[in-house]
Amino acid sequence: MDNVDVIATPYDGGLFTVLTINISIGLLILVLFSICRTRERKSPSLIHGSANDTESLLGNNEETTFGWIPRTLKTKETEVFELCGRDAVIYLRFQRHLLVLLGVYTFFGLVVLLPINLYGEKNLEGFTATTVYNLAPDSPKLWANIAAILIFSILGFVMLFNFKEFLATSTTVFVKSSMQLLPDSLLTPLTVMIEGIPKEMTDGTELKHQLESEYPGKIYEVQMGYDMRRMIRLNQLLQMNTAKLERQQEKQQSLRHNLKPGSIESTLQRIDRINNEMESLREKKPKQGTGVAFVTFVNKNSARACILQGLQHSVQNNAREWKFRSACDPRQIIWENLGVSKSSRILRSIFINIGLVCILTFMTVPTAILSTFQTLGRIRVPVLEAVFHSLTAETVSATFLGGFLFSFLPSLVLLIMFTGMPYLFVVATYYEGHHIRSKQDHSLMRKTFYYLLVFILLLPSLTLTFLDVFIERRIYQAESMIQVLSKIFLAESGSLFVNVIITLAYIGNGLDLLRIPDWIQMKWRSFRAVTSREIRDAAEISKKRGSPFAYGINYSCLLVLFAVILLFSSFIPLILPFGFLYMWMKYVVDKYNLIFRCPKDYDSDGRILQSSLNHFIICIVLCQLAMAALLLVKGHHDQMGVVLGVTAATLLFYTFYTYRRQNYRRKRAQRMESVIRNQEVDSLEPEAILEPHRYDYRHALLTS
Repeated sequence: MDNVDVIATPYDGGLFTVLTINISIGLLILVLFSICRTRERKSPSLIHGSANDTESLLGNNEETTFGWIPRTLKTKETEVFELCGRDAVIYLRFQRHLLVLLGVYTFFGLVVLLPINLYGEKNLEGFTATTVYNLAPDSPKLWANIAAILIFSILGFVMLFNFKEFLATSTTVFVKSSMQLLPDSLLTPLTVMIEGIPKEMTDGTELKHQLESEYPGKIYEVQMGYDMRRMIRLNQLLQMNTAKLERQQEKQQSLRHNLKPGSIESTLQRIDRINNEMESLREKKPKQGTGVAFVTFVNKNSARACILQGLQHSVQNNAREWKFRSACDPRQIIWENLGVSKSSRILRSIFINIGLVCILTFMTVPTAILSTFQTLGRIRVPVLEAVFHSLTAETVSATFLGGFLFSFLPSLVLLIMFTGMPYLFVVATYYEGHHIRSKQDHSLMRKTFYYLLVFILLLPSLTLTFLDVFIERRIYQAESMIQVLSKIFLAESGSLFVNVIITLAYIGNGLDLLRIPDWIQMKWRSFRAVTSREIRDAAEISKKRGSPFAYGINYSCLLVLFAVILLFSSFIPLILPFGFLYMWMKYVVDKYNLIFRCPKDYDSDGRILQSSLNHFIICIVLCQLAMAALLLVKGHHDQMGVVLGVTAATLLFYTFYTYRRQNYRRKRAQRMESVIRNQEVDSLEPEAILEPHRYDYRHALLTS
């Protein structure tokens, strides 16, 4: 068409502008944080955390403003275990495995792939010269990318086996002087959680009588799980009215405030009514239970036998199977959700996920619109010439303004989405009604991974591609599907995610270091504090550490960005060094937050870790599929067949490996069951006599 002209300027992806802005902001955050940390070290606040236990173990030997960085890096695994627990050690070890794997791949990309692209047949300039787009369609140099994918897949499985070997040999118990694995008998709890019992069974005596027939004299205590939603709601109302009463009494003592007559008496009456209702709920026997009970045995062998055997002859009751498993820490139980049935949880999950899809779909529109301006700025259309008169060839990606508008701003929007979406997932997962925090965190982890993968990686890429094709199709002629797919592998599409990785490395990790949500929460509590008790509580909170470390969210975010790096590394190897920089900076920030900022939380049951390993394989498969799509666009069908063969081999090998592991565990459980059946369980272990008194599987409101 005669009235259309495409600006043919060397495209640099806005890389230098994005680097300049991010390095400046990142250094500013680092300096401000280090200065504030130095000033607050003698009087700890939220910036430094409650560091009494940390200082007692590690010592307070920081002499410089940035001394916390080498101090964090030099902290040993045994010290991390003492401060943060088992999950922290495993998470940091997983990060180090990813760093080593990505470091090897980065070295190969910079030494082999990047020079091949720079000296390609097309002799392009700028950022495009570093991509595979600089190679001719029939170039044999693409075999180097295939070799890189094959080498990376092999190294990925080596890393996976090495990490699982670490889990199998030294995963559960760390001693301060050394790491060792204790026998399973010392790690087995005495309490068994039974789910699926009839809700009409509200008395523990009846259930204990049934279990005594199978294990006479081995049952220590049976505690039933009750629906605590009404009790918890009343307790919240009691706290609200108590705080209101304190405010009214302080206003009454002050001469500047006039209270309405009878306001204090009315509040006291409401408090009395709430206390009476709570007391009646404690005394009366509920008509319907939750279908959950906690059975404590006198020794570990009896508890394990109950779980393994499953009480096959007595689990059938009203066509319902009982489920037996080791009881978790009482702190993991979400008492207000014990009354939520399985069907209710399924319906909640369906409606919540439908709502999330609708919300997140609209959240990707701003990024698509901002990045579409880049295409409009490079195409001269008479209708749009007046609108984009200032966006000339010299502006687009050639000046600071063009780099800010078309490169930094879209990456900043994706950064906001990437950091804001997990908070939406936290709220959505809470309303699904899970009984146990470990299950809730596992659901949150899977939700975060898959939604971020779709709405941060796949959907923006496809949206930008098809908007670009739609604009050019209106201007030029209709294109084939292969030409449409080739838009994904252009420098304009991949440069967005290179800029996103850079922005996350400097600004994203800087925000994680500042932990702004905890700071806002502390300031909000201080602002809302009116009574002397509220002011005292706000001061105590400011001296304590922040919120617990969200392992599920951090595993998911780490692997999603790992997938982004791998997917675009097949045609933009320049993303690898920035990806390695992000991974290293995140490792340092996460290790610092775990040691100095986040309180020690419960140890999970391993579901999050297993899902993370499965998601790691998904990242490798996505990298292979991206390479196969690139070869399809280039027309190398034979080479594409080789890559698809590697993908099929990867999936088959991991499936076979997983099946063998599950079969091994099943046979091991059967051997343990046969041993327990032939073993006397009458002998009581010395610590087992006191063990039942350690955990009380009753809500604090029922015992207070």
